[in-house]
Amino acid sequence: MFNVDTLFLDDEYTVDVKVNYSLNYSIAGILRISNKQILLEVFGETNSDNKYDYREYFDSLECTNYLNSTFKLLDVQLVSSHNSSLSQGRGSFYDIFEVKEILYNNNYIMKDIKFYGLSFKSEDKVKWIGNTNLQQTIIDSYYAKTISKVNTEEFRIDLGDLYLVIFYPITTYMNSPEQKAGINFSPVVNIQMKEQSTFEVIKERYQELLNLFYLLIGYDIKVSQTLLYSDNNDTMSYYYNQDLDRRSDRLIFLNLGHNLRFEQSHTNALPLNLFQNYFALSSYKKRLFSYYKKYKLFNYGEENFLGFFRILENTMFNNEILSEELAEKLKKEESRENLKEFRINNCKNKKIKSQDCITYIKLLVFYNMLDTELREEIRITKQDIRNIVKLRNDITHFNEYNVSNEKIKNYAVFLEFFSTYTLLRLLDYPKEQFLNNTRFYANYHIIKKENIGIN
Repeated sequence: MFNVDTLFLDDEYTVDVKVNYSLNYSIAGILRISNKQILLEVFGETNSDNKYDYREYFDSLECTNYLNSTFKLLDVQLVSSHNSSLSQGRGSFYDIFEVKEILYNNNYIMKDIKFYGLSFKSEDKVKWIGNTNLQQTIIDSYYAKTISKVNTEEFRIDLGDLYLVIFYPITTYMNSPEQKAGINFSPVVNIQMKEQSTFEVIKERYQELLNLFYLLIGYDIKVSQTLLYSDNNDTMSYYYNQDLDRRSDRLIFLNLGHNLRFEQSHTNALPLNLFQNYFALSSYKKRLFSYYKKYKLFNYGEENFLGFFRILENTMFNNEILSEELAEKLKKEESRENLKEFRINNCKNKKIKSQDCITYIKLLVFYNMLDTELREEIRITKQDIRNIVKLRNDITHFNEYNVSNEKIKNYAVFLEFFSTYTLLRLLDYPKEQFLNNTRFYANYHIIKKENIGIN
């Protein structure tokens, strides 16, 4: 008998369910929930009085486990269908649907429900936060029996339409037969909406936050549980498949570094206004962070080479310098008083479109604007900049080119590094802190001069 309060993303479940397939029509099914795939199998008989309405897709589908527990299945797509005739006027069906997401409650889920918050747990967040003074305060207060007086929030940040909170919910336990007693206070990340919101809105904020953490930490965090808090004080589980990039999960790129018990010389405290700057970005700018992850998931080659180039084009001068200053820097870079005339003549000689020449000059200026210490550490030259822009133009214009796969890979690694830098600068992350944390950047060993970089 399936009878659980909440779902955990690491766990797997098999549930016999009654599916509300259409108005006043329910069918039997089996819901198979796993972290690899969520499947709904439905089956039954058809006859002249009760014909099965074949459908390939549902935005949402509700089912119960024959008790009060309810599963709201989202984005339900038919993947397999089997139908047969048993006798005249009588048949059978057995269809399999793939489900993208589930909202689960051990009571009935009301229609058009609103939410005011979402929280999630992750062991990766424990590592990111580190060992803080507040954690020790909680332990000391527990033994002093003053735990009820402790504010267990590690931080609370106002992000406009929501608050981002990291806190420690405290639970006590006692197990006399096993001689155990004490407290648990694993950190929880909480999104608190200032106004009641739809599931779609709060889900979007959640995904945006995960995209930001991907950049900061250097890999996808593995979420163990996600809970939604509704306007009728119900708590719902949000279950979905996690497509995680954890290839570089040995080191954290940018730790939180706040209120640490033991200060670490190699760790900078993460500026918390970075979260405010991120959520203040336009929807387009925030999408660049999701594209960043998308391109990192590809094998290094043409596709993510072009992708990282596009991200760099859209971020390398945002809030860095004014357009007038940029024009002056372009003139100084090429030592031409009439930059427009130079671009035209230069592009005519090289048979390259004017915009491509501008792109080259801008990228070169961006490279020269890097801190001298950082520029001297990385294995890239002005000639590499020219080669990167030329390769990008050849690929986008379908020109023939003769560049090895290894060189394209190395170019993509450099563009990924520059994209990481510019996305952080878009959030006003300090340049000096970036330089101090490059040792924790996953591919920095490829970029450093003392290692083999661009062949």
